[in-house]
Amino acid sequence: MNKIKLYKKLAFLLGLISCSIAAQNQSKTFEERFNVSEETILEINTSHTDIEFKTWNKNEVLIEATIELTDVSKEDAESLFENNPIEILGNSTSIKVSSTSRNRLNKAFTSSFFNYEYQDPKDFNRSKNGELIELVEMPPLPNVHFRKFDYNAYKNEGEAYMKQWQKEFSNGFDKEYEKNIEEWGKRMEERAIRFEERNKEREQRMEEWAERMVERTVEQAERQQEFQERRGEHLRQRAEIRKHRDSIRFVLKHNDSIRSGNSSIFYYNPNGGEGNIKVKKTIRVKMPKSVKLKMNVKHGEVTLAENTININATLSHANLVATTINGDETIINASYTPVSVLNWNFGLLRANYSDNVELNEVQNLILKSNSSEIKITKLINNLVAENSFGPLHINSIAENFSKIDVSLKNAELNLELPNSANTIIIESVDSKINTPESMHLNKSEIDGVVFYNSYHLNKNNKKSIGIKSIFSEVILY
Repeated sequence: MNKIKLYKKLAFLLGLISCSIAAQNQSKTFEERFNVSEETILEINTSHTDIEFKTWNKNEVLIEATIELTDVSKEDAESLFENNPIEILGNSTSIKVSSTSRNRLNKAFTSSFFNYEYQDPKDFNRSKNGELIELVEMPPLPNVHFRKFDYNAYKNEGEAYMKQWQKEFSNGFDKEYEKNIEEWGKRMEERAIRFEERNKEREQRMEEWAERMVERTVEQAERQQEFQERRGEHLRQRAEIRKHRDSIRFVLKHNDSIRSGNSSIFYYNPNGGEGNIKVKKTIRVKMPKSVKLKMNVKHGEVTLAENTININATLSHANLVATTINGDETIINASYTPVSVLNWNFGLLRANYSDNVELNEVQNLILKSNSSEIKITKLINNLVAENSFGPLHINSIAENFSKIDVSLKNAELNLELPNSANTIIIESVDSKINTPESMHLNKSEIDGVVFYNSYHLNKNNKKSIGIKSIFSEVILY
């Protein structure tokens, strides 16, 4: 009995050892080099991938892509690696880097577990959502056996031949054929009735769908109204806090507070169900400063080089960390994406549904934000901003700034006024304007629009602050 227990324990231990050997951590690095020129464009299209950029003084782009797998057998890892999880293609003028989707990853893993069997074609007779198409029944054909029309005989015999041929042809249309035609007509009438009934059912389904859409639209409007009410109370509380707050110092964050989870790692189970294989993809790029970047990144951490010029990036559910953004052709679209930039010199930033958009020093910025929170620690020169459904904070303005132009709609602006001479013009529609007691405003109203005018030190100076506010709150301090 003791021997049996001993054998069972030994078998269990051997099973654990074999499983640990079979499922290990696997990784592989892919590397490509390209000689480049000043006109080279690097395009990156990735999902669930971390990307790091560095610049160097070589006329060469080096791309290293690393795939790390956890709890996976060597065979399954090799199956994935052979399916090009990251594609790197290019030449001296154009380089393209793309990561495969989860679907391709699924196919790579699945191929090592299963031999796929095709379904029988009869299983595809009816789609999941569509109706089976009813084929139209053709009318019955008469049982006609007649000789072929002989044109030469017709020329010789004339009318006599024609009468004989017509008689033989008419014999095929007997009473049995007439009965078949009558039965076919009845079937067509029944089919028309069925079609009409199905058509009424479809119309009813469309009406029900339209009613659901109306209900959904009303629910969305009610939620939006509730959001506005909650937001109004929240803004009032924050305004009280800001009256006593100190100057906020900018800290370039690269920790869990700026990240909403590690979105670049995902899990997969080759047998379906909850995932247990951890997949992490990392791309490291070394390139000269002249290379232009075009990016489309979903679910990944993007760390830009020390000085990034004229980048064109679309980011979704990602994280962006940069030291310096430069170039008047810069365009960054960030959706559900925290952004942290130490120095923003030129370019356009679009932020949609993004919290923690933090810009330390801003030279020249065109900002378009929606349902996002934007923080600018110090504005040096110019700002043109369109902001809706979210707060915009400008914590300080350089004395030699040039121009600020802000448009608000259902939003909030918190702005610390500069000490240098400047003029202020505010256009307000159903908005709340809060200014320091020491600030004297000239107020006028035209067609429901309230205008506020003021200046500091010198009304003839060229430094201006323009604010257009619709259903918003403006706090100047």
